[in-house]
Amino acid sequence: MSAMVVFVSVVASVVPLTAVLLVVWWLDRYEREPLWTLALAFAWGAFGATMFSALLEVILQVPVAFVLDAEHQQYFLAIVAAPPIEEFFKGLFIVGLLFLGRWLDNLTDGVIYGVAVGLGFAMAENFAYFLQSYASGGVSAWVTVIVFRTLFTSAMHAAATATLGACLGFGWQRAMRPAGMVLLALGGYSAAVVMHFIWNSLAVLSAMTEHLGFSLIGAMLIVGAIILYLIVLQVALHHEHKLLLRELEGEAAQGYFPAEHAAAVASSIRRRQDDWLDPRVDQHAYVAVAVRLAMARSRWRFSQGQTREELAWRINDLRKELAKLRYDVL
Repeated sequence: MSAMVVFVSVVASVVPLTAVLLVVWWLDRYEREPLWTLALAFAWGAFGATMFSALLEVILQVPVAFVLDAEHQQYFLAIVAAPPIEEFFKGLFIVGLLFLGRWLDNLTDGVIYGVAVGLGFAMAENFAYFLQSYASGGVSAWVTVIVFRTLFTSAMHAAATATLGACLGFGWQRAMRPAGMVLLALGGYSAAVVMHFIWNSLAVLSAMTEHLGFSLIGAMLIVGAIILYLIVLQVALHHEHKLLLRELEGEAAQGYFPAEHAAAVASSIRRRQDDWLDPRVDQHAYVAVAVRLAMARSRWRFSQGQTREELAWRINDLRKELAKLRYDVL
């Protein structure tokens, strides 16, 4: 295999999916996640989730080999084993964010992190498939696999894990109790597995029958899922805008926050202008703290017991932090 094939396979694996991730990050205009946490999510998908999934699938091959021949082993692993195993290890990163209690504030965050993990997983898997397709089918098969996996299989991985992320982000924003979070996690995980299962089943049927129609059906389903997610993301962002405005206006009504700043922070365009805040104040830090305050207030509304008390303390600390940013420059 030539160095050029390897180089092009690396570029085709990394560049398009990294570009998609940056676009999705850019779309989250009200509360963009730190790039380093997105990079960590992407890396977990590319290395952690793929390594553990591959290891478990290899272990599973041992008992399966006693029942099925080599060809049917491959089909069994793709349809029955891969979806639950891979979605489990991809989803571990998002569950970990919940236990850390940081960064995952709402449905939008869950979608963004799910997309990051899914794209990272797809990047590593794509590279392996690109090389395999060239070795077994030559240039034409190589190009076909690059195009199809980049456009559709990668989107499936991103959309499946984003489903789990959306469920967990929604539950966290609503301050659901542990039992409710577990139910949401199981529901999101099951939906991710079903999506993955359908895609892999259609791909296997296409390979077994040598009929592209099954793959085309899968491609259309993925396109539909992506359109649906774009709509969901826009609705979630609109809700986020209203949440920021409502909570910061509430802070202003209580005298903790300047009323004229509420509309500016809640607008992704207005907040970037420099005529609403004292130029000596660190605008980026000020907006970030104000957004965290609004999110904490929103979650406090749904919380109970100790969580509610902890959030009340956090809200008070964020108010002090905002005041310090404003008055330290005077």
